[in-house]
Amino acid sequence: MKLSFAERMFVNSPIRGLSLRFVEPRIFDNLAPFPRGAHVLDLGCGNGTGLVALARNHAPASLTGIDEDPAQIALARTRLEKSGVTARLIEANAEKITLPAHTYDVITCTGCLHHVPKWKSALAEVARLLRHGGLLYMFEIYPPLTAFISLFAAHPKNSFTHKSLVEELPRHGLTILGQRNLFNLAGFVVARRTGNSNLYD
Repeated sequence: MKLSFAERMFVNSPIRGLSLRFVEPRIFDNLAPFPRGAHVLDLGCGNGTGLVALARNHAPASLTGIDEDPAQIALARTRLEKSGVTARLIEANAEKITLPAHTYDVITCTGCLHHVPKWKSALAEVARLLRHGGLLYMFEIYPPLTAFISLFAAHPKNSFTHKSLVEELPRHGLTILGQRNLFNLAGFVVARRTGNSNLYD
């Protein structure tokens, strides 16, 4: 889903940038240490702030960013060039990503999944793209926060809660290593690709 004007202003704001650079990485590391030298995919990479942070903090072997919004991809390309960070950028829908299976050691997905109408299909794609033993780092917002945001800007009213998200992950062969539920308004989850997926193994 492409962003509305108001939402684009927020995701490209300094507040969101600070969260991507400092707050979210610290919480993720407390749940499960982020590996260095990994092949990393940032799903819903936005303007590339997270990609730059990943490159500087974790020295990945390779870095890929995917976003459905071409305007965000253009911003990410500019930011990467200015920062001297090398990453592959792909404009794609999270429900169907044309990349080979078992490509990545780590996938990050921060504030992206609630934009995806068929969010379970996106999780299936994550499971397909992760190597066995690979890690998924997720941050998401839930109702009623998404419903509140939609009062002020066009925004999807996502259909999943923290509980339904953590219940869905094992169905795709993703075993939860750690989680943090922030009053059912937002949450962090780290999962490992260990189990079998009926569709992709």
